[in-house]
Amino acid sequence: MLFVVTARLAEGPEAEEKRTILRPAHTQTVRAMAADRRMVLGGALMDGEKAGPASFAILDLPDRASLDAWLAGHPYQMAGVWSETSVATLSLAPVFIADRRRT
Repeated sequence: MLFVVTARLAEGPEAEEKRTILRPAHTQTVRAMAADRRMVLGGALMDGEKAGPASFAILDLPDRASLDAWLAGHPYQMAGVWSETSVATLSLAPVFIADRRRT
């Protein structure tokens, strides 16, 4: 099942400090998820040419419980670097379903 997660970054110097400290753990998590194709796509939502106040990920997980477990264990979520997360399921258009089966 595909999920779109949007994570709004907390504001303030304490949140920035936590984000900097936890960035290696975050990057390691993202790389592991991408390597085994559980993370299909992700990145910063941009405000022009600079990073905006949020990021997103498209995750391919078996169910909502798996997604909730991933979120609960994510370093940014646990430390409050993300002030808010939203989740939606993603229904691919048929043209992308055929392409996805080839990978």
